[in-house]
Amino acid sequence: ASYTMVAFFLNYDERRAGVLDDEGFAGLYQGLLDAGYQLAGPEALLAEMGGTSFRDFVGWFEGLCAAADVDELCAAADVVDI
Repeated sequence: ASYTMVAFFLNYDERRAGVLDDEGFAGLYQGLLDAGYQLAGPEALLAEMGGTSFRDFVGWFEGLCAAADVDELCAAADVVDI
């Protein structure tokens, strides 16, 4: 996973548990909307991700980047791996 994806996820993982609680997931969802992603409702995103862990987010996000035009966050995800 890239530093960018880690940093984005950690913005919403206040407990640093590697899994988002309801409030954290709501923040992540809103953060994605604010970044310009066009998403279905939060329930649909949760179903697509398959859970709220960091691993779930990374898998979903990498799939999103592969299926779409490369944007700034996706481009950064490809460049800086940790």
